[in-house]
Amino acid sequence: MDNCQRCKKQRAVIKSRKETFCEECFAKFVSLKQRKRMMGDDFYRDVFKVSYNKDGTHGVGKVAMGFDFQSSSLVALDVIIQVLREQNRQHRGKVGFELDLVSIYKDEENLNQFKNSWQEIISSERYSGDDILNHIKIHLIDVNTFYNDKILRQILVHNIDFNAMAMKWEEDDKFTVAGLLKLCPNRNTRNDFWNTIVQHTVKKFAMQSHCSVLIWGHSMTRLADQILGMVIKGRGAHVASSLDTDNFDVSYGGSFKNLY
Repeated sequence: MDNCQRCKKQRAVIKSRKETFCEECFAKFVSLKQRKRMMGDDFYRDVFKVSYNKDGTHGVGKVAMGFDFQSSSLVALDVIIQVLREQNRQHRGKVGFELDLVSIYKDEENLNQFKNSWQEIISSERYSGDDILNHIKIHLIDVNTFYNDKILRQILVHNIDFNAMAMKWEEDDKFTVAGLLKLCPNRNTRNDFWNTIVQHTVKKFAMQSHCSVLIWGHSMTRLADQILGMVIKGRGAHVASSLDTDNFDVSYGGSFKNLY
């Protein structure tokens, strides 16, 4: 592979959209793309930037991020940490926002994996001893909290011409997400349910924590897969609303916007 087309000096190691990059230039390229999204309009800029009040104090935005420890989430987190570092340096210890990472675990084994992975991240050479991590908190949430919501006991039916089956349900009956997923007829259905449950739980956290922005650390490939999947499953009409970054999420109190 030839030299990097950006710096013209280092050996290229990555090719993206017909352009070749060295490692350093590719990292800057990805970082710049995410920063442009974070500062895309006045609302997001006001949340992420360091802003000062008339009395000299400064406001701090509250931001949540769905964090699944996959590569795209790790990259998104790294870029956000770089932003916080620069703010901290340029504004004498002040930052524009605090970040809550929200990870949904499915069982005890998964919880231990997340705990170990997080310890590896914060103790790594890249982040070890970095005070900027004081502005980031991770929340490990049991997916079964999905059932701790009385809304799930209600079903709204818009078509009056229907047949229904019912089963007896007692207040102390115990349900788990694992049990629900076992009832799914195939893997695609299970994945659909899982993704919906995780999304609901993360959004519920953002609403209850009074966050202004909820970040989803999705790569372009992941977003493309999500869009194509919705079209193939006959949900193409919902693509725009499900990936809306311009309007507040009215399904969760209208208190935050989703940023992909």
